[in-house]
Amino acid sequence: MAEKCVLYFSGGTMAGVFGAGVGAGLIERNFDDHVEAIYGGSAGAFNAAYFLTRQNSIGPSIYYEDLVEYFILARNIPFGVFQRFCLRYFGIYPGKLRQAVNIDLLMDIVANKKILDLEKLKKSPNPIYVKVRDVKNKKWAFIDLRTYHNPLQLLKASVSVVPYFLSSENIDNLECIDHCLADPLTLDFIVARHPDSKIVFVVNYVEKMRLLRPVAMFLEGVVANWCFPELERTCFIKGMKKFEQDVKRIKKDPNMLLITPPEHVSITGYETDPVKLIKIYEAGKVEANKIVDFLRDRV
Repeated sequence: MAEKCVLYFSGGTMAGVFGAGVGAGLIERNFDDHVEAIYGGSAGAFNAAYFLTRQNSIGPSIYYEDLVEYFILARNIPFGVFQRFCLRYFGIYPGKLRQAVNIDLLMDIVANKKILDLEKLKKSPNPIYVKVRDVKNKKWAFIDLRTYHNPLQLLKASVSVVPYFLSSENIDNLECIDHCLADPLTLDFIVARHPDSKIVFVVNYVEKMRLLRPVAMFLEGVVANWCFPELERTCFIKGMKKFEQDVKRIKKDPNMLLITPPEHVSITGYETDPVKLIKIYEAGKVEANKIVDFLRDRV
């Protein structure tokens, strides 16, 4: 099996543990030599980074050991929404800013506890492109983590998920955030850049458009617009429709493969039960076999 493929790790907050499992499974199968390029957005950027550095013994455990407490802060949502409303229409918000996810906790873990090997990352022969949204210019940016002067800052930008975390990072003079839900796969960009390559999309959950979900996504878009007026209020609804179209396109293309969790172990992005997180992590390791078979069948 000498052929190579492009890997795309999608986001999903805590559901990203599935993608971490896929990465760990590929490392166990010594799949590194069969990767042409890696892309990652949101949680997928961290999964991609720990995969590239072969740190499967510590990277995935961040989900089920370190983020099960004090990371998902749902209690902050009601007052946080009010603060974002005040910021949008009055230019100021009362009290200390409430965030629904503790991104600073995650970054402290990556920098000081379960340390990402940045030196090994920089020496990797494979490019790893981190996906961020350039707010002002309304464009996606894919920046190689190996060569960016401050990799941890770039990773933080990739998980500054609006509206749940109101912050942005200055990346090469661009105001960047995590806006992956507006186009979860950026399929058109990936295919245009790699028109002749085999492409694997690792998606941490496939959400079905239930009756009230569009309403919730519209409200999320409204609050995102309060955070950054450049973001459309319908951005997440459009993103979900684009995602559904892209999934259908991937399934029909023999040169592309979609990897998703088995239905019986799928979780939400705010899951904090370590038992469930470990279960879906192990499921990801098993699903990695499909990627190996995908390339083997096309040699």
